[in-house]
Amino acid sequence: MHTVRKTQFGFTLIEILTVVGIIGILISISSISLGSIQKRSRDNRRILDIKELQTALQQYHTNQPGGFYPTTMTILVTEKYLEKLPLDPLTKTAAPYGYTRLPAGCNNTANRYCLNYQLSITLESGVVHRVGPRTYN
Repeated sequence: MHTVRKTQFGFTLIEILTVVGIIGILISISSISLGSIQKRSRDNRRILDIKELQTALQQYHTNQPGGFYPTTMTILVTEKYLEKLPLDPLTKTAAPYGYTRLPAGCNNTANRYCLNYQLSITLESGVVHRVGPRTYN
């Protein structure tokens, strides 16, 4: 009598479930690390945007006969110091970038000149990043 051998190809259910479980764990680990990398990237973009605003403010200050800063950041766009105000990388709005002209109440008229400023942004890490005028030696 002649016997026929059956050869089985394929994977068992346990092997398939094990592989799917390992893939799921790897995906969850990579998505967590990707999220933190994206937050850091957006925070770095915000810091670069603040530096760009700081440079434009310094150029504006240098070009003013009295050496003062603008009353609003939109002046930087209308007078061509910036092409446009930077947008927050997450919300796509300009609102998160705070501009405080100093001293309080200054309006660049009648000896009430804005002689200082502070730019600020709250980063996703929770840190408030603040800068003022650069000083060059």
